[in-house]
Amino acid sequence: MTWMEKLLPVLVQVFDERLALMIEAVGERRLTRKYTEQEFEEFVLGRVPELFSGQVSDMTVRIHPEGFVGSAKLHTGSQSFEVVVRLEVEVVNHRPHTVIQEVKVGVLAPESLLKQAQMRVNEKIDRTKANLRVHRCELNEGWALISAELAD
Repeated sequence: MTWMEKLLPVLVQVFDERLALMIEAVGERRLTRKYTEQEFEEFVLGRVPELFSGQVSDMTVRIHPEGFVGSAKLHTGSQSFEVVVRLEVEVVNHRPHTVIQEVKVGVLAPESLLKQAQMRVNEKIDRTKANLRVHRCELNEGWALISAELAD
């Protein structure tokens, strides 16, 4: 599960950085915008393989009212395996926090392991520099409505 403890905070950080640049580019301090699954894949997931030097590929995301479902192929040494993660996102102190509902790597990971990973992921998210203050993250079928402003 250490791969998840590294990957999820990086996804949040990449989104934070890219959205902050977008807000600055339009000359605003705050932006509320709808992001489709395709935009998440291009905007965030497209950056991840280069950050993890070929350890992650074939990333996809599906957005549902009850949460995100992401899948990827992880490569370790000569082995590759498919991973599916189902999670919710909550806004806590203007930061996105994960609520990991399910991780499947051939079999479902036990709930105790998910809780432990979730705690570590959210601690890492809280320790990273935030470019944004997130006010809202509303998930719908195929898209998310996100409201954020530039951090001071």
